[in-house]
Order: sequence, then structure tokens, then C-alpha cells
Amino acid sequence: MPPLSSSHGVLTGENTCTVPRKATRFENQVSIKVFPSVTEAEKETYWIRGHDFLRIRQDCVTVVQRSMKHQLRGDQSEFRGLEHKTPMGAQHRNNNRARARQAVLAEQTYQCEKGVKDPEYIAALYKTITHRSRVEASVMGIRDEMAVRG
Repeated sequence: MPPLSSSHGVLTGENTCTVPRKATRFENQVSIKVFPSVTEAEKETYWIRGHDFLRIRQDCVTVVQRSMKHQLRGDQSEFRGLEHKTPMGAQHRNNNRARARQAVLAEQTYQCEKGVKDPEYIAALYKTITHRSRVEASVMGIRDEMAVRG
């Protein structure tokens, strides 16, 4: 697991605080998996092609637009999973992420300044802050399962 980082520094395995370099690095070697036994007919049947993706994306845009015009309720199956694409849903999701990120980064900064390294505490903090989102996701999953099972 990579060290946790913030804009102020990184907690390393030696309980020291270092300032990260502002660069992106990539692996020197890349491996590619080849599936020679897949026929063109199988690819056409099972893989999403560019035109499929564009159609799906346009369908999603249409559903979100309809929901924003109140032509769909949030519990209707074709809207399910697209809630975060509405302005209010996107704002809610972004706020949740920002709140969790800020708490983790603030704790990392605090630990770095105090010379402490406690990733378990940071994990518990993150888990506490994201509890409501996780419960909401679980409830949605249970409702989806119940809808499928009838």
C-alpha cells in the first residue's frame, strides 16, 4: 500500500515527513494480455464497441434530462445509478468526497507534524466520515436485490 499523502507531505514507513515531488511517473514495463482464442463474432457479441458506448451514454443523458424535468422519479429503475449525474446528486457526491478527503489530509498533516504514524486511526476516521454514504449504498443494494428477486 502506498504511503498516504497530502499537499503538505507524505508519511513514510520511517515515521518521517517528506515533501512529494510534483511529477507523474509510469512503470518502465507494461504487460499486455492477449486473448488469441476470441473470435471476431465473440468480440461483436460480448464487447462494448465505440458505437455501443455512445448509444449507452446518450441513453443515460436522456434519462438524466428527463429526471431533471421531473418526468422520472428517483426510484424508477431506468434512473437508478444515475443519481450522481444530476446537479444536486453530483454536488452531494462531491461534498461527501471532499469532506472525507479533507479529514484524512488534515489528520495526515497533524500526524506528520507530531512525528506520529497511525494509518489505522486514519482508516477509522475515514470509515466514520463515510459511514452514512456506505449505509445509503447498502440500502440501495438491498432494494435493488429485492426488486430483482420480486
